[in-house]
Amino acid sequence: MLPNLAKGGGMAATRKAVVIGSGAGGLAAAAYLAKGGAQVTLLERAPVIGGYINSFNRKGYCFDPGVHYVGECRPGQGIHRVFAGLDLDADNLFCELDRDGFDRYRFPGLEVRVPRGFGAFQDRLTDLFPSEKKNIERFFALARELAEASRAMTKLSFQKPALSDLTLLRHVPTLLRWGKATYKQLLDWITPDPKLQAVLAANCGDYGLPPSRASALYGLMLHVHYSDGAFFPRGGSGRMKDKLVDYVKARGGTVRTRAEVAEIIVNKRRAVGVRLSGGEEIPADKIVSAIDPILTFGKLIKAEHLPERLMRKVNRTEPSVGMFYVFLGMKRDLRQHGLGAFDIWDYPDWDLDAMYAPLFAGRMPTVPAFFLSPNSLKDDSGECAPKGSSTLEIITVAPYELFSKWDGQPSNRRGTDYLQLKNTIGDGLLKEVERRHPGLIGDIEVQEYATPLSNSYWAGAVRGGSYGPAMTPNQVGPFRFQTAAPIRNLFLAGAGVFGGGVSPSLASGVVAARMALRD
Repeated sequence: MLPNLAKGGGMAATRKAVVIGSGAGGLAAAAYLAKGGAQVTLLERAPVIGGYINSFNRKGYCFDPGVHYVGECRPGQGIHRVFAGLDLDADNLFCELDRDGFDRYRFPGLEVRVPRGFGAFQDRLTDLFPSEKKNIERFFALARELAEASRAMTKLSFQKPALSDLTLLRHVPTLLRWGKATYKQLLDWITPDPKLQAVLAANCGDYGLPPSRASALYGLMLHVHYSDGAFFPRGGSGRMKDKLVDYVKARGGTVRTRAEVAEIIVNKRRAVGVRLSGGEEIPADKIVSAIDPILTFGKLIKAEHLPERLMRKVNRTEPSVGMFYVFLGMKRDLRQHGLGAFDIWDYPDWDLDAMYAPLFAGRMPTVPAFFLSPNSLKDDSGECAPKGSSTLEIITVAPYELFSKWDGQPSNRRGTDYLQLKNTIGDGLLKEVERRHPGLIGDIEVQEYATPLSNSYWAGAVRGGSYGPAMTPNQVGPFRFQTAAPIRNLFLAGAGVFGGGVSPSLASGVVAARMALRD
């Protein structure tokens, strides 16, 4: 038994770092702490490492619940920098998706293909909406300005500030103007055309909010993130996880699963270690908590150690929505059925806010929107499906309330009522896909469904949310949780810091590690 850390004893002189949670943020933090010379212990509550970047296999088919595409994978860009900064082969880690249309937005009577590059996308939208040319120009001028600011901020995350970085200041008025606005308010400023608005918000499933509730800056930043194309991890998202885990282990780090942290031990306003649910205590000079901040502050730290203002923020934080998943392994080449290295957002209506309304009332919509992701067609390694076969992941937004009474129960012990509800939703979603894409689905060898509770179990997601705290205007940027906690030696990483998604989560881990190492 270790000395009682709450009494301040037992801390070794060697710098020791504990990372809580092994999602993208936790893995990046662990790797960069190891790079900086820290003795790293990575603790994961679940039986497997990786959170949303952990793929799983069934009968030779590889599925990726949390990663369907990423941006910023070219040299010098965000995700590339994370891996290149560890001397990992970032160039060969990703496959590029269809440059002429990595995303396909399908509305009644219209399909829009999103190409690589703002110029190409602007021209395509102008061809589709010629009377909106000036408004489209205004949208992309704003997006380009935000892209410039984003590049500068990414640079600051990886190197020391320089005098030239003061150019960031010229973007402050734009950031202030739109910082507390919704994406719908921005779109209303851009154009009165409801169809153009719907197209510019068609990727809203990537943050799980309709335009009227989403942050204007986050909605726009998503276009920036994919402005230079989209990519998929070669061999599946688990390859990113494996690269980071191997890096940590090669530098003497310890990676543990089924290691649930019950408490972050605080002594004199300093985090000095963690206590696991079984009672084991692990001392630490630095701690990075890469789980949801609602859990970090609401469950792992005694309230007496935290400012009341922070606890009020924790209590009012809105989690993001969950998703319902269909995983299919089919003994057919889906390229012969109209799919390829691209995703499809399929909408039955132009009013995105109306489609989300039932979800916020705790119901599934009668006619759902859905996302089709044929990940095996995006991968050129041939490792995601048997030869001549394909995977298809079908995703739609789903309310946690439908499944809440089974939360906390083991995934295979939720009873027949849960299974019946899950099968009813899954079967109905498959029928709707078949109705709108006749002949797409067939020759099924693997068929599985998953609910928001899978997010809770495997990724520790609060209320099954897919993106950490929801990306509403009052929960992004300076209004989100900050990297440095109000307790010395404790830092945050993950979707609760910079935002949901792989890229913000990886970046949060890098920043947390660097702050911890120089603190």
